[in-house]
Amino acid sequence: MKKVILDTSFLITLTDKAREHHDTACRYWEHFIEHNIAMYIPTIVVSEYHIKGPIPNYVYNQCILAPFNLDDAQAAAELGP
Repeated sequence: MKKVILDTSFLITLTDKAREHHDTACRYWEHFIEHNIAMYIPTIVVSEYHIKGPIPNYVYNQCILAPFNLDDAQAAAELGP
């Protein structure tokens, strides 16, 4: 099964109709759903998004929460440039 990890910018663009690339984010969202691509949201993304407000339920209904702890942060940093 294919998987994607959604970041804060994507979620903000998906949920904010005023954002420049909102339509593109919606098309990606629909593509992920139509092709049964598992969508993961790291808990750090939840905390970043939540500064602006709660993530809509329709997002949580389609996504899998992924923990993001110290080990995850260090592994992610090692993927960098």
